[in-house]
Amino acid sequence: GKKTASVLATYGVESLVPEVETSEGMLSLPIFKMLENIRSVAFWRGEGGRQFMMQQCAEQHIEILNFVLYERFCPIETVHRFPHIAQDLLQLNSLKHAPYWVCISSEASWKNWIELCQHYPQLLNQCHYLVLGERLYQLLNHDKTALKLNYTVSAVVDLNPEMVLHTIQDLQRKL
Repeated sequence: GKKTASVLATYGVESLVPEVETSEGMLSLPIFKMLENIRSVAFWRGEGGRQFMMQQCAEQHIEILNFVLYERFCPIETVHRFPHIAQDLLQLNSLKHAPYWVCISSEASWKNWIELCQHYPQLLNQCHYLVLGERLYQLLNHDKTALKLNYTVSAVVDLNPEMVLHTIQDLQRKL
């Protein structure tokens, strides 16, 4: 994303940032269309990340160079504290009946959230999810049906705080 590009620039590394900072956004960058004979692509990623991009590259017979730099996991402290947080959220919502707004920026964060809420499906249903990109939008809608839940999902083009706040305000007006 933009922050990573900014840090790389301090080291003299030029990078391209898609308008929508997702795997799909990366694959739609003009460089992928201009370079007809891309033979290999390197991924510096977290464990389990960028699966969609790698699948798309493999289908185009592009060699994939993997550099797994970190693990994606839900912090143990969060797992231990979550039952208390969930109870507080459920109690608060029973008083005001308003949705909680939750930003989901990756499949990994969604999977962690589902795992945390496995004993609190009512909390899952009390949330309105703002997701980054069409693929996450489809994933959350698929899980909603598969898990027989009743939450609301909206896609956003970026998670810029002003954009998120504007989207929430627009959606609240429609409620």
